[in-house]
Amino acid sequence: ASNKAQKINAFEEAHYLKAVKINVDKNVNGGTLFIERSDGSGKQPAVEGIAGLWCVFDRDGDRVLQVTVLARGDTEHTSELQSSIEGWPGEAPQPTNRRYRYAAVTRSWRIRN
Repeated sequence: ASNKAQKINAFEEAHYLKAVKINVDKNVNGGTLFIERSDGSGKQPAVEGIAGLWCVFDRDGDRVLQVTVLARGDTEHTSELQSSIEGWPGEAPQPTNRRYRYAAVTRSWRIRN
């Protein structure tokens, strides 16, 4: 980054990008999402109760990055609650303990370059 004053003309775009590395560690509190920022601060826990993270990028097609997060409730029930998880891709690793309630959320971004 430059410390010099920069001029942005009318109708031009300015973008501020940050790089992070995201992973899920299933051995920490039953599943914790960690974020490692590029500033050297190290790997930090961000969200507990994450059972999975599934990312798909079609490099040669429409260049859309699709990220699906699988969240797990914190109450273990005595019997299986869900035979399938709506929104969780079939090709993704499936949770083995179905006595928890799961929810999947998907977001997509078009990657231009």
